[in-house]
Amino acid sequence: PTVEGAGVHLHRGFGFGKTSDFDPFLLFDDFRGDRPSDYIAGFPWHPHRGIETITYVLAGTVEHGDSLGNRGAMGAGDVQWMTAGSGIIHQEMPHGDADGRMHGFQLWANLPSQYKMVHPRYQDVKSQDIAEVIDDDGTKVRIICGEFWGKRGPVDGIAADPTYLDISVPPNTRKVLPVSLDRHAFAYVFAGSGTFRDASAPQAVLTDMTGELDESPILTTHGNRTLILFDRGDEVVVRSGDEGMRFLLVSGRPIEEPVAWYGPIVMNTQAELQTAFNELQKGTFIKHDADLCLTALEASRQFLARHDATESARHRQMVEFVTLVRDAMTSLAGDATEFDTGLQASAQRFDAMLRLDSLTQIKIQLTREVGELKKLTEERQQSWNRTLTGFSTRIQELEDQLQQSEQQATTDAVTGLANRATFDRTLKEKANTLGSHFVLALLDVDNFKGINDTHGHPTGDDVLNIVATCLKGAFRSEDLIARIGGDEFAALIKDVSLYQAETRICGALDSMVANRPYSADGEQIPFTLSVGLAEFSAGDTTRSLLQRADDALYDAKRQGKNRVVRREQVYFRDLAKARPAAKK
Repeated sequence: PTVEGAGVHLHRGFGFGKTSDFDPFLLFDDFRGDRPSDYIAGFPWHPHRGIETITYVLAGTVEHGDSLGNRGAMGAGDVQWMTAGSGIIHQEMPHGDADGRMHGFQLWANLPSQYKMVHPRYQDVKSQDIAEVIDDDGTKVRIICGEFWGKRGPVDGIAADPTYLDISVPPNTRKVLPVSLDRHAFAYVFAGSGTFRDASAPQAVLTDMTGELDESPILTTHGNRTLILFDRGDEVVVRSGDEGMRFLLVSGRPIEEPVAWYGPIVMNTQAELQTAFNELQKGTFIKHDADLCLTALEASRQFLARHDATESARHRQMVEFVTLVRDAMTSLAGDATEFDTGLQASAQRFDAMLRLDSLTQIKIQLTREVGELKKLTEERQQSWNRTLTGFSTRIQELEDQLQQSEQQATTDAVTGLANRATFDRTLKEKANTLGSHFVLALLDVDNFKGINDTHGHPTGDDVLNIVATCLKGAFRSEDLIARIGGDEFAALIKDVSLYQAETRICGALDSMVANRPYSADGEQIPFTLSVGLAEFSAGDTTRSLLQRADDALYDAKRQGKNRVVRREQVYFRDLAKARPAAKK
């Protein structure tokens, strides 16, 4: 589970990882829900450059607008294929149907370097215009893009020459589907279940799955929200289950070019990427239709304002603090001026006393002046006290605000653990510290979506907090525990071996069993965790360590979940340290 845009809950099939496996495709999201609060915030104004986005709506509507001046809405069955090219700024705002349901997919396709700066364009396709073919056995295929079974989809002129199919297979039916040898292909199951096997060798890619994975992913029954990545082959063999199966089958010719990617912008080099963000800051990002540049500039400012919200809040607090100090100093200086003025007036009155002849009058004046000086001093002290009290109170308020801001920037709001940003920063620091020794644990709550769907999101939050509490109880204060995703946790365990780390993890898992939450019926709700462990070794990078721990987690899932798997790796420099000295 992932949260994107202004708070849209979705499931990410792939994206922001290794791009070569899915080339020319970069990202695939499944956004669905029957609670408007999970999607209504939408995806406000944001930029794109260097890619194409393909949005396919199954339920509800998606209203869109962009810097080209386009406005419209996609309904159930509609498709929008947007070529961002040199740059476009747009927004997508989902709305549920009469029952509050919203369901759709978005796929990002990379553009080759020669087309990254082409003029942006849209291809809006209504449901009734999408080619559809039904085979004799009842298999139905909607052809969104590309050619299939003698028919061609309405979307054309796409650089990667992709094929995008929506396939429904009747119950207990075997089907052979052709795929070109020169393409990368993947399937995404979103209804029913079935198997993929034979001619191609499918590799299961872990998403938030309803079905189980066994040790033979090629023969595994794949259910709702399962992504299958195929090796090169000329066909895909499908056998549907008792309820039939509906899935997307997408393929494209690899571009095989370098990828420089940050957020919604994908280029070939870091320099090109930096240029794009510099132009976004300057308001020169949009290259088309000069009369629309003001609209695009305002959208750019909105995007950057959201992007820099945390930094802006901190800046405002610092400005407020400086202003407070300046005002306090001015107030103190003002009090001092008034006090000095009072003293000067008193001195003048003393001079006048010296000119009096009557001792009685001098005594009367002296008594009055002492009273005035005492009053002046008391007023000065009271003014100082008020100023200092106000100053101290405001400083405390600012300190509380800064502490709260710091906590929000580093802490997960649901569990109180460290957040992903803190985890990434700490992992990098540890990996770059000479002589550092630690174990990375990646933990994932098994079938967490089923808990949310069956018992509700508050119960899901209870599960997350139980996991957090048990992990904190199993580890030391010097170990870092973080929630890094929807149902994903990580721990950086200092100065332990893989076996010691596994012992601590197992202790936390035992504690979770004893603290499972209760349902509304008073029954305990079972849940389990899958865990992958990897030990940092000389020669490791953060990427290689994360990959090794992720591979171990994948193995734990594939072997049936509810287990801990270790992944060991010894690098050359470790071996060099252990090598015996040469004989003389």
